[in-house]
Amino acid sequence: MKRPVEFWSDRLSQPTARRHLSLSARVYESLFEAILGGKVRPGEHLAEQPIAGSLGVSRISVREAIRRLATDGLVEIIPNRGAYVVDFSPADIEEIFSLRGSLEALGIRLATESAGRIDLARLEEVVDEMRGIEKGDDRLAGAEVDTKFHHTLMEISRHRRALEAWRSMSAQITIAVYNSITYYPDIDGLAERHSRIVDVIRSGDTEEAESCISDHIIQGGRMLLEAIGRDSLVERERRPRRNAP
Repeated sequence: MKRPVEFWSDRLSQPTARRHLSLSARVYESLFEAILGGKVRPGEHLAEQPIAGSLGVSRISVREAIRRLATDGLVEIIPNRGAYVVDFSPADIEEIFSLRGSLEALGIRLATESAGRIDLARLEEVVDEMRGIEKGDDRLAGAEVDTKFHHTLMEISRHRRALEAWRSMSAQITIAVYNSITYYPDIDGLAERHSRIVDVIRSGDTEEAESCISDHIIQGGRMLLEAIGRDSLVERERRPRRNAP
């Protein structure tokens, strides 16, 4: 279904003017935040012209942003039909969390072996951000700062290829994290859970560090998969039942 300009104007924030970002990158951020926050739903058709009209940008900028979303795995471009927001299945969620777990297990082992005071301070700074976000129960900001923490962890591992692999799926990770924390009663404990990771890295115990990060990631994945299962069950119960023959 083709959506008018007004539809997109209600769902997309105007691209923030940042000197270091190109216009297409700003459009990407606007679309990404809308997908992350559920304002643009899975299966939604991303039509270039009405999106461009709503944001006051060229179709070229929108096209480039959509291509980047497709590279990130958040959008599927179907020949002769257009671009559509991806709907992650339970199998997709399992793959995202299992691959993430493997990358971060390697990352935290290397970080635990070599992290210095500056590295630990960088992680603690992100944990401090989490404490501020907890007070406002801002789940969108919580998902973004969660991704920032784990990105920093992968950076201080100093394993360039592992970091590049992690970055290639970071948008999917942020979506998955946001979807999982929406099922928490609140986001209290976000900082505490990540502060424990910093403490384990500081201890120098690589085996404990790997175990800690694996448990941390598995818990998030399990909660999301259980929630998806509950939602699917509720949806089936809502459907009108056919009369028995």
